[in-house]
Amino acid sequence: LQALEPSRYFQTSPLTPAQTRLVLDAAARLHAAAWEDAPLLERAAARLVRHGGSGALTARNPKELQELPASWDRFAAAFASEAPPGFFARPEIARLGVRLHAAAVYISAELSPSPADPFATIVHGDLKAMNVFLPRGDTENDRAVLIDFASTGVGNAMTDVVLHLVHALTPADLDSGGEEALVDYYLEALAARRGGGAAPYPREAALRHYRLAVCDYGRFVVGRFWRDATPASFAANAAKPNVVLANRNLASALRFVERISE
Repeated sequence: LQALEPSRYFQTSPLTPAQTRLVLDAAARLHAAAWEDAPLLERAAARLVRHGGSGALTARNPKELQELPASWDRFAAAFASEAPPGFFARPEIARLGVRLHAAAVYISAELSPSPADPFATIVHGDLKAMNVFLPRGDTENDRAVLIDFASTGVGNAMTDVVLHLVHALTPADLDSGGEEALVDYYLEALAARRGGGAAPYPREAALRHYRLAVCDYGRFVVGRFWRDATPASFAANAAKPNVVLANRNLASALRFVERISE
């Protein structure tokens, strides 16, 4: 265990895009260290979480998936008066729970590689804002420090990227190309960490995995956090930095809904 001096490190949420880039660089270092290293990943699969991620479908209570459409319907009813008029009445939004339920098993399989599969690596699994210590300095040698590896295991790197961006950034920082810019920053950081001789992670494949991971994390949030969510629970969580923004800020939640649906 390493003690982190408060004079050098801090935690916060939400993060700025600059702070998030530090986190994405730290994630890229982790992912690059095990990228497509089948022997290492075989050991990780045996000794760590088999499918990395706190929201991995194989690790969740099956009732979450079974009750997903009902959980979504309760959330939509609870927030209908808080959202823009007609938001939850849009056909694709009204059916979001059914749509997620129908795709969940396929999406989970696509994001749950075996140790010898292409693009397999070790993922942090719970890369929320408060699982990171940020450096107080601004020199190029200052790095974000990741903590809490309870959900670490074999997985797809984009599950970490999606969880962090949804958890840590406001809609203002994700809109107008901000989300895409951060994904591209991560891919550049990963390529740099893996070195010039490494086989590339094709951007087309990475973006496909990213889109799947948005839906996969959406399935987890709807089934785990939104099944009993209300405006009152959002208000109670509003100042709690360890809670995903989409479970304490309505603008973040509605933006996430739009992205999942898209």
